[in-house]
Amino acid sequence: MKAGTGAEKVDIVNHSMGGLVSLWYAKELGGAADIKHMASLAAPHHGTYIAGLCTVLSVSCQEMSPGSDFLKRLASGDETPGAVDYRTWYSPCDGVINPFTSTPLQGAVNTLVPCETHLGFLTDAGLLTQVASALKA
Repeated sequence: MKAGTGAEKVDIVNHSMGGLVSLWYAKELGGAADIKHMASLAAPHHGTYIAGLCTVLSVSCQEMSPGSDFLKRLASGDETPGAVDYRTWYSPCDGVINPFTSTPLQGAVNTLVPCETHLGFLTDAGLLTQVASALKA
């Protein structure tokens, strides 16, 4: 993205497991230096018990399970490295991220959404307006 646009830094908006991929990039691959904003919608940063339904089928599900080695590594040290503006949005009505409090990160601006479904995060115009405003900050 940087090469294609000439930008010095990029913004990352992610949803669900995309939050783990984005955080891995920032923490483990040195990507924090290239990120200006990271907005995570309904991401299982600290795991989801729903992943237990598919752990025999998918390594990704194993990694999203609370207490996995993958999540322990992501949670170690600074959860929000670098000079990145980290923000999360999470909801008790999510239904997929269980517990829903798995999304917030220490050092991020964490926004509780009163009632949003997991897929609803992708289509809620008001919430997406909040995300767009955060990227302009």
